[in-house]
Amino acid sequence: MEDLVARFGETVHLATMESGRVLYVDKLQGTRAVQVSVTGVGLELPAHCSAVGKILLAARPWPEVEALLSRAGLPALTPNTIKDLRQLRAELEQVRARGYALDIEEAVLELCCVAAPIRDHRGEVVAAMSLSVPAYRFHRQKDELRRAIVSACREVSHRLGYTAFEESLHTRSVAP
Repeated sequence: MEDLVARFGETVHLATMESGRVLYVDKLQGTRAVQVSVTGVGLELPAHCSAVGKILLAARPWPEVEALLSRAGLPALTPNTIKDLRQLRAELEQVRARGYALDIEEAVLELCCVAAPIRDHRGEVVAAMSLSVPAYRFHRQKDELRRAIVSACREVSHRLGYTAFEESLHTRSVAP
């Protein structure tokens, strides 16, 4: 996380899932970053509207995701938030296929995020890490940010004992 902040000057988040919501377990504020007030250590956010949340949801079977979200709902935090289960399911399938997730002003207007999974020694997704970047900078360097977060998460996963680095989240299917 410190390396990413040093390289990009943007905010980096580390999150897990707790009762269907994103739980932020670490946050490093970047030097160029805007203040992200909806996140912080110990704070929670609905999973469907954040890049880290999409990573964590995509690692679960669809029936589990559907059950979690039927209790929590799909609250709209911005006009860009996914509010439809079918649309979210399609998004999670894309996340699984790509191996990373995006939040394009879905949780906070004018803020974009890219996240990747952190896996334990069994290959289970146990956390997600993201870079949060103002939209006007994000779109100019989206590919570089994506490569950096995927690489950083692979390195952390390797330190946790994970050795198989496929490009997607194919450990579990979203299909019913």
